[in-house]
Amino acid sequence: MSSSGNHWLDTTLARWMALSVCIIATTIAIFIHNSFLPTQNTLLKEAVNKDYVACITNRGSEIDTMLTEGMVDQQQAALFRSRASSFCYAKFPPTNP
Repeated sequence: MSSSGNHWLDTTLARWMALSVCIIATTIAIFIHNSFLPTQNTLLKEAVNKDYVACITNRGSEIDTMLTEGMVDQQQAALFRSRASSFCYAKFPPTNP
């Protein structure tokens, strides 16, 4: 069942054409991926709520003051920080859905 002649797909020209198609397809895929890929900074700018930052900063400074005055210990301060974060997040959720 072997044929005596070579098929045109076995020629060097066909191999170069296949290689060029692969390179073009890869280039297009990379271009499309990069054009639709948002940068991390853009996502962070959209997600940060200024009121949340102000809330957590204010509560954090109050907790630091209590810690330096000796009203609370490290474990209590860590607990207060997690609760403050939850409170501020519930009160001022991220701006993007």
